[in-house]
Amino acid sequence: MAALADVGHLDDCDVQCPDLTGIDLSEISAQRCRLSGVWLADARLRGSDLRGADLSGAVLLQADCTGARFCGANLTRLDAREATFAGADLRGASAHGFVGNQSRFEGAWLWGAELFRAVLRGARFDRADLRGVRLNAADLRDATLTEVDLKLADCQRADLRRADLRGADLRRANLLDVKSEGADFTRADLRGARAKQAIFAAATITQAKVSDVSSSAGLLPGQAVPQRRERSRVVVIR
Repeated sequence: MAALADVGHLDDCDVQCPDLTGIDLSEISAQRCRLSGVWLADARLRGSDLRGADLSGAVLLQADCTGARFCGANLTRLDAREATFAGADLRGASAHGFVGNQSRFEGAWLWGAELFRAVLRGARFDRADLRGVRLNAADLRDATLTEVDLKLADCQRADLRRADLRGADLRRANLLDVKSEGADFTRADLRGARAKQAIFAAATITQAKVSDVSSSAGLLPGQAVPQRRERSRVVVIR
């Protein structure tokens, strides 16, 4: 394992070692490296270059990936629970079935990443850039997404129950069939979002910008009333 860390770069390599627990690969270049199914729990990948790498089915449990680059990487079914991706670049990554419960993505870039059916319960995305991200049927219960940029994001059928979206930018996002009971949309910008059949029961939308939301009409009883309520169109279709 130490010899692998001392190689200098792993570009285009096919790593056959199944268990690399605790390895330090910080700042290493591993572009297009094949790490499918490799166990990398507690690994250090700070600042590493994994653009185009294949980590499908790999395990990054509690790994430190701060500032790492995963652009265009295959992260399908990657288990990254409690891992750190703060400031990491995951633009265009394919991460279907990604598991990242309690992981940290503060300030990360995920433009256009595909996170279909990802499980991200309790994950933190504060101030992350998720423009155009695809979160279809993703589980984001109890996640923190304060001041996140989710413009044009596809969140259809995502589970946002009890998520913290204060100050989030959801302009023109697809929120069709989203579950958001108990979520906090305080000061969020929902202008132009598609929200038909979204479930906003008991969600807080105080001071949220909700004009031009493509939904029928009205607010649920018990919801916090936003400013300029007469222009709100958030609704539940029963």
